[in-house]
Amino acid sequence: MEFCKLLATMLVLVLSSSAIAAGGSEYTQKKSKKLNLEVQIKERERILEDLIKKKNGTTDPDVRRKVVEEMTAVHSAMLESIEDYNKVSKDLEYRYPEKGDDTKRKYLPMRSRSLEQIEKEMGLDAVLSGAKERVDQKYAPIVEEAKKKEKSARGGAFAEIEQADEKQKRKKEREQQRERLRLVR
Repeated sequence: MEFCKLLATMLVLVLSSSAIAAGGSEYTQKKSKKLNLEVQIKERERILEDLIKKKNGTTDPDVRRKVVEEMTAVHSAMLESIEDYNKVSKDLEYRYPEKGDDTKRKYLPMRSRSLEQIEKEMGLDAVLSGAKERVDQKYAPIVEEAKKKEKSARGGAFAEIEQADEKQKRKKEREQQRERLRLVR
């Protein structure tokens, strides 16, 4: 999956740079710049997350200081990219509303977050994920036993109930993913 994302990123960069090199219109140049900035921002967010994990995983003050310096540099570069992205998005929205015939096209601005906000979000996410894993691991045998009893009591109807539960679970996961994406932007 990670390889596919990397491949898609590389493809976007190659196509956008070839459009710029070919002397494409101003619109295509801005559109490709917007895509490039979007990829840069996502990559820098991933790097920041890795650095935060590294910082939280060490107790050596020298290593922590170096990691914090690197985090600051990456964060400032990310903020510049977000600012450029928002400018290009506004420009595309207002200068070229008819291009590409995208009806009711909207470019959502990206939200700038401080390092503390990013760390807090990651910290809470990690804590909640860890707690859920521990609960799932501890109570998995009890849940499985309850499912077996219910299955034997209901017979064939249990499979239908289980499928409905799975659909509901997938729907909830998609909603959570949409909410995360909305919060990122």
